[in-house]
Amino acid sequence: DGRTMSLGGIGVAVLALTVAVSADSVYISPLGRDTGECAESSSACRTLKFAVAKVAAGGTVRVMPGVYSGRDNFVDMAVTTIKNLTLTANEVTTNPRAYVFNALGDSANMRVGDGNKVIGLGFTGVRKQTSMTYGIVHISGNAEIRDCEFWDNEKSISINSTPEDVRIYSTSFSLPCEDTSCHGVGIDFIPSTSYNAAVRASDLRFEGTGTAIQFALGTLRIDRIKANGVTTVITAGGSSYGSFDLEVANGVFTNNERVMYAYGYDPKLYPKFDGRARFESCKFDHGSCENCDGPTIRAGKRITVGVVSSGFTENSAGNSKGGAAAGRGGAFFCDATATINIESSTFFSNTAVDGSPGWCDPHCGFAATGVQLSGNTAGTDTGKCSWPPSVNATASL
Repeated sequence: DGRTMSLGGIGVAVLALTVAVSADSVYISPLGRDTGECAESSSACRTLKFAVAKVAAGGTVRVMPGVYSGRDNFVDMAVTTIKNLTLTANEVTTNPRAYVFNALGDSANMRVGDGNKVIGLGFTGVRKQTSMTYGIVHISGNAEIRDCEFWDNEKSISINSTPEDVRIYSTSFSLPCEDTSCHGVGIDFIPSTSYNAAVRASDLRFEGTGTAIQFALGTLRIDRIKANGVTTVITAGGSSYGSFDLEVANGVFTNNERVMYAYGYDPKLYPKFDGRARFESCKFDHGSCENCDGPTIRAGKRITVGVVSSGFTENSAGNSKGGAAAGRGGAFFCDATATINIESSTFFSNTAVDGSPGWCDPHCGFAATGVQLSGNTAGTDTGKCSWPPSVNATASL
């Protein structure tokens, strides 16, 4: 409005200006409307796209219970104007499925960048299209995912290019595949020539058919992970762009076909490639697979694996129809250029159909100290790993 004040007989017009101010917190709700400032739960926005246009940098978008679908709810949060944004359930509970972003069979994704946090939400329904590279959540900067759940997605989280500090905490994944022809990737590291991502994770949970973690290069540190009934928990390596470095502590792996499949490269063709993996205080129980080798850990060319203070119980390779090539190594299978070092670990009742050592593989640089052995095929109680050289004399991955 315009008002006139008298100052010493001089009329001065004073104008009240209305300035749009971004809110520190805005709300979204399936019952909301994309109008106003959305600063209260009673006046929530309808879509995430509208909300991020209203929230201040470093602010918070609070998600009310319900289901969110459509492209306007799968937006790019990595843009500079909304740096350090937090997207969170209004009340973080043990049930992220109360706050659901559903792609409804599309290949939609939500891009998460520097300083962004995603907390307490559920994500489902993404289906891999021909051109689909990224998961339902695509991380392209230093970001954090916490207390979330992903289910029925052919790819859940994808991480690429430049992040140096990605954190994934207390998050669970249900892999969707009905058979092994579907990849069902929980976390996918997408390789590129500029890739240098470093990821820290804890309290991860995986179940279902598919690959839990596809890890081509970079560094990954996991403390506390549970995987049950998974086709492959970790696929490591397989990229000519560089090497990988993996550390897993306090893992519980049960009823999986394989815990780690580590690809390698011919050192003559890729002399700079190497891969490193270390498992500490882990349990590998009841792993089995038909027509395969090494149902717990399989190490390819130039891969170094360390296992410390861990236990392997009743893992089995191959089936009754398989020959030596279809069932070697109840616990390990390694290429001749790989190295496996075991310390202070136990191996009980691990078997291979071809009768080869159920707890070790003598075809690579294999060393074990402080191990306890009982009931393994071709096993001794001495900790010495040996096998007639006429059977599987060479291994190649």
